Amino acid sequence: MKRGNGHSLPKARKDDLVTRQITGELLVYDLKRHKAFCLNNTAATVWKNCNGKRTVSDLAATLS
Repeated sequence: MKRGNGHSLPKARKDDLVTRQITGELLVYDLKRHKAFCLNNTAATVWKNCNGKRTVSDLAATLS
């Protein structure tokens, strides 16, 4: 998704996924593709905040 000013507004997919938070990691299983992903805390924070309303700059600021 993009704003009129050209800023990207990433939105993480939520459908057909199973997620489990474990110490230091977020496990994401894609039910459509039958693939599992293990996100570290940094990647999990970015993914959880990709709601289609925050710009990439907003996401970077969240990490700092």
